[in-house]
Amino acid sequence: MTRIRTFFKYNHGFTRIEASNILQEAFKSDNENPDAHFWIGKVLIELKQSEKACEHFVKAYEMGLTKAKDELINLCDYTEESFDEEE
Repeated sequence: MTRIRTFFKYNHGFTRIEASNILQEAFKSDNENPDAHFWIGKVLIELKQSEKACEHFVKAYEMGLTKAKDELINLCDYTEESFDEEE
């Protein structure tokens, strides 16, 4: 489990802004990790920053994190056909 996923699991006492700031700091040292992009995207959705969130979901998917596909379809106006073209 990455530091970012662990943080997200236990961040109940933080405001969304505090959570975002802490995750961004952790992300600086872990930016080649698809899980990092995925969880940053999740926080950005909570902060109503969907465009930035979608960028992170795309990066996570491109790095091989297949669960990011669901977020792209549900939140970022992607369709199943968008992925069929790539595969």
